[in-house]
Amino acid sequence: MADPGPAQVSADMAVAGTWRQQHLADSVLPLSDVSNKTNASRQREVAKVQAPAAVVKLLYQGVAQVGHGSRRGDYVVTIVEEQGPDSECYLHASHLSDKSLKPFKTSIDIALISGQGNFALQKKRISSILSRLDFSGNNIIVRPEVVETPKANDALDDVKTDPPAPVPVSPPVSLLPTTTDQNTLAEDQVAAAPSAAPSPTVDFASELPADDAAVLADVEATGMVRVRVVTWNMQANAPPSVEMLRAELLPLNTHHVVVVGTEECENTIAKSLINPSKDKWEGRLREVFGDRYDLICGHALQATHSIAFVHRALVPLISAVKSEAVSTGLGVGATRMGNKGGIGIHFAVNGTSLLFINAHLAHARKGYDRRNEEYHTITAELSRRLVRATPAVGSTVPAEPPSSDSESLVEWMQEHVDCLVWGGDLNYRLELERAEAEEQLQDGADVIGLQSLLEHDQLKRAIREEAAFVGMEEAPIEFRPTYKYDHNTDAFDSSAKQRVPSWTDRILFKPGDAVDVHAYRSVQALRTSDHRPVYADFLMDVGGEAALSGARADDGRPKEGQGIGQTNSEVCAVM
Repeated sequence: MADPGPAQVSADMAVAGTWRQQHLADSVLPLSDVSNKTNASRQREVAKVQAPAAVVKLLYQGVAQVGHGSRRGDYVVTIVEEQGPDSECYLHASHLSDKSLKPFKTSIDIALISGQGNFALQKKRISSILSRLDFSGNNIIVRPEVVETPKANDALDDVKTDPPAPVPVSPPVSLLPTTTDQNTLAEDQVAAAPSAAPSPTVDFASELPADDAAVLADVEATGMVRVRVVTWNMQANAPPSVEMLRAELLPLNTHHVVVVGTEECENTIAKSLINPSKDKWEGRLREVFGDRYDLICGHALQATHSIAFVHRALVPLISAVKSEAVSTGLGVGATRMGNKGGIGIHFAVNGTSLLFINAHLAHARKGYDRRNEEYHTITAELSRRLVRATPAVGSTVPAEPPSSDSESLVEWMQEHVDCLVWGGDLNYRLELERAEAEEQLQDGADVIGLQSLLEHDQLKRAIREEAAFVGMEEAPIEFRPTYKYDHNTDAFDSSAKQRVPSWTDRILFKPGDAVDVHAYRSVQALRTSDHRPVYADFLMDVGGEAALSGARADDGRPKEGQGIGQTNSEVCAVM
């Protein structure tokens, strides 16, 4: 069995998106075929893989995120070294699921990769390259490493014009050794490659059709809507520019529904006691989304805010819009201020009920028990006052919950809301000392390293102990802690308090056939706050043609009284 020549190897590398096919001597075997075989059969197929010719060395193959904002996507990345008098390295990338996108190829300075025989150093350097992949026009590039010096008085305008920061968390790297031992090679490649390539999915970076009728027809035909949910504690700072928000957090015309939850929004908690309005922030968001999106509901609770936009083509499918707020802050008994609490926005799409909860829970590491209590209070009150009062058109939600106790109300909400998302500045901390957390962050710069830190995460503990968020799920965290950063830098808290880096900003969802999470990420490029914004992309099933007749008025618009476009502001919500 002859080895493939260097020309064939290079040609195969250019189409790296067809998983595991390169270097096959007899035939091309896509992973979709391999994954349907038994493990033993797969081992035999991979054993047919031949080592590349001596002039070509395969250094890495795997999946990495490329780009930022609306162009961010998952790409199959292959790095090879073509050895000779003038050795050169090339990186090939092809989109994981969208084969209509062209593959990319770029050269890499070999000095950026070479570990000079040090395997660990080479792995670290490749990991760094993967974290800095980005687009420049129609080309793929490796952004230079950025070493930032914290500045105390950086202006907001500087933030708007800075290039996006490199993603600090790299995908796990598996280096493929060059060997002529076919059994060893097969074992190494099985261990290094994912067990299966994800099935083709919706590309959330692709724009929706330009024609509104086509957008509506597609949703009615597929029963699926793309939803982005955002949470961001803004630290009462001015928001980024429209251009920056579109590029990094709120891409235009890629989602059917966008729900943005913010904490310490527009004003500090103290100032919001006097003026809870979020008109400026809502105005900025209207600029971001333009005339293709309609505001269907906005609600402010002192400094916490939640707002939902929907693509205008879907407005005929919207019904049962209502929002409520629950205060859990300063006060006694049922009368509490809104410095802490949660907001629920409920509406139905095509008769399918959606509920988005955004909350700002008690602060500090010692507030663990208080946060758990607040979760139950907010969920139970929204069950009692919001879900019951606004059943979706065609829904079988009972008029009254079976019981008034908190635990029953929490369970009742999960049972009777089709798509439930619960997020915000939940304030759960790492139960570690600062020095220990920093040491683990430095040693574990990849996804695997972060998991050791998450073992000390209080939210994970609360779910494990069934103290809060029972029945809810969170997508895997593959981003750095979201709190607390020095202003306008990527440096963690350097103040006298030396707060422990933590994932305070989270988004959870009720699992089930109606909700499929496609992305869960933070945005390091937005540095106007001591928190980093977090977003999750969902594909939600809103199928159900029977509900359509009750959801529309004769002119195709929602029926009168369904609450489209309402906004509310309050400083407390008396229970």
